[in-house]
Amino acid sequence: MKSVVYADVLLLVNFLIGYFLLRAAGLACAVPLPFGRNILGAVIAAVSTLMLFLPPLPLPLQFFCKAAGGLAVVRAAFCWHGWRRYARLCACYIALNLGLAGVLMLLAANGWLPGAQTNNMEIYLAISPPVLFWCAAGIYFALRLAGLFLPNEARRMQKVSIVLPNGKIELQALCDTGFSLHDPLGGLPVLLVSLPSIAPKLPGEIREFLSDWFRGDSHSPPPGWKLRWIPTGTAMGSTVLPALMLPVKTDPHGAELLPVAFSAQLFNGGECQALASPELLEA
Repeated sequence: MKSVVYADVLLLVNFLIGYFLLRAAGLACAVPLPFGRNILGAVIAAVSTLMLFLPPLPLPLQFFCKAAGGLAVVRAAFCWHGWRRYARLCACYIALNLGLAGVLMLLAANGWLPGAQTNNMEIYLAISPPVLFWCAAGIYFALRLAGLFLPNEARRMQKVSIVLPNGKIELQALCDTGFSLHDPLGGLPVLLVSLPSIAPKLPGEIREFLSDWFRGDSHSPPPGWKLRWIPTGTAMGSTVLPALMLPVKTDPHGAELLPVAFSAQLFNGGECQALASPELLEA
């Protein structure tokens, strides 16, 4: 016996499921997920479930549509930082989806849930929407809870370098999972550098500009430098930091153009010259 499927309920429930599964994927991969992109990814995830209402498609086309939908969801939700990061996020998102489907199918097989309907690789269980919602939310909160008790390298040192016209500056960066500063324009992760630690190594004109800025004497940056302003908030209040678009090397194989923001403070008692997120250092 077929049950009635309401499209509005289907979209709403799968939007919420997609929202939590994307957050769980970002948490598992230590990749920050902006709220707006999280919403966009969840919307695409919800719309992709409308394949349930289409006539049965050929099996290869079903595989293609299902794979394309998952890839589009992850691409829309997370900022692009290379194929390796993208593949890891896709694998994690798919694994979480399969885990959720497996739990629900196990419950159905044991008679705890009504029978399932399938079409075009979409599964519909005629169960209460709150059950689906709390199952998806439970995966996310379980990962959050595990992160509180399982040992992890929440703070570690890693060598990075920034490339300047007068040479390369080697930095000792503190990788902190609690640090998630991003460029508001491009969504790129920001490398935050302590100006007092590296000021002597900077070109004279940019060193003078940054020193004047932190003293309150703001003026135009030297010609040829791409300047960005990075808003940030701390317990002491909100402020805006100057940043330069510079090539940043996190491994020997190449450099990526990223915003390098400057702070007037010393980090970790002067033991490191920069702060970075896992998203930046693992890109």
